Amino acid sequence: MEVWRGHLHQPLRQFAGTVQIFNVQIQRQITARQSPLRLFTEGRLADTPLRSHQNALSGIVLDRQCQHTVIADNLTFRNRSDGIVISESSHNLLWSNLSVGNQHHGIRLRNSGDVRIQDSSAIANGLAGIYGVAQDLSHTDRNLQEDPYQRTLSMIVAGGQLSANGSGPINVSEPTRIELLDIDLRTPQRRLGYRFGGALLAFQVEMLDILLNRKQASVLESRVPRADSPKQRLTSLQTHGG
Repeated sequence: MEVWRGHLHQPLRQFAGTVQIFNVQIQRQITARQSPLRLFTEGRLADTPLRSHQNALSGIVLDRQCQHTVIADNLTFRNRSDGIVISESSHNLLWSNLSVGNQHHGIRLRNSGDVRIQDSSAIANGLAGIYGVAQDLSHTDRNLQEDPYQRTLSMIVAGGQLSANGSGPINVSEPTRIELLDIDLRTPQRRLGYRFGGALLAFQVEMLDILLNRKQASVLESRVPRADSPKQRLTSLQTHGG
């Protein structure tokens, strides 16, 4: 695994704008202010975490088959879209990041499997703290031969705080596997309390009991869809630890 913290060949001083990573190559789009970035990709180690804020879209974007990358110790805030985005990029780690006050989601995943969100917090974002979707892109202008993808979504969320997000802490659509453990849930925006969205809604009562009362890990897995049903459905809830 390659490790980048703070720079790619040279420090990103006065960095301003969305960090976009395509196949572990960084392209910078200058729009905002302030420096830092801490990206990890194979063997190199530098310093200076990233503060990416007030961008027209998202703060940090990992895209198009970028794998085995670690994004760590970054702050994304007040972006007009999401704080951190992982799209069509599996086997990645978000480690100790903070997404605050972004207009859409704190962390958004699309068509990405085996993503671990470790000790990362999403606070006071406009929509979900963490949002994930397995989405069909066949009807878009994407060149599927040059730019293939897998319609999949799986993640582990371990540690970190999810609080005061507009549409709830976590919302996922058509996941294959979700594991949740040791998450600090605070300050629900709804009068009735926390609300997990999408495929997690049916398991909400059990999940909250597992996470908040029993302090165990919950693992939700989907069954293989029928031939006439393209959608994955979460059908089992397991607990581990205690």
